[in-house]
Amino acid sequence: MKPKGFVALMSVIVISAVLLTVVAGDTLGFWYARAGTAEWEYKARSEALADACIAHTLSQLAQNQAYAGPEIVPVGDDSCSILDASAFQDSGRTFSIQAVYQHVYTNLLVTIDTATLQILFRREIAHL
Repeated sequence: MKPKGFVALMSVIVISAVLLTVVAGDTLGFWYARAGTAEWEYKARSEALADACIAHTLSQLAQNQAYAGPEIVPVGDDSCSILDASAFQDSGRTFSIQAVYQHVYTNLLVTIDTATLQILFRREIAHL
């Protein structure tokens, strides 16, 4: 006697397993993509905070050419840090700037001509 419906039952089990695998893969892909987007947004916010510190540095230099930090600069509910400054050529000064947003860091070295307030050099580095 042959079992009836065996092929149909096995087909349903195999198709269900394939669909479950596809749905689970798509769901994980969605979460990974979402985490990557959040990380990108956090980096953008961190860079914006660092830019605010550069603007503050330029403002301080406009008032006092001898300005050399260090200073924590409040920016809304967040802040950035002007860590230190070192001399660069005749009228230039290199500032170390750090901004952190949601554990995402932006570390910059910015060289500014203190006489003209022109940014001569701006580079992100891994660590300060």
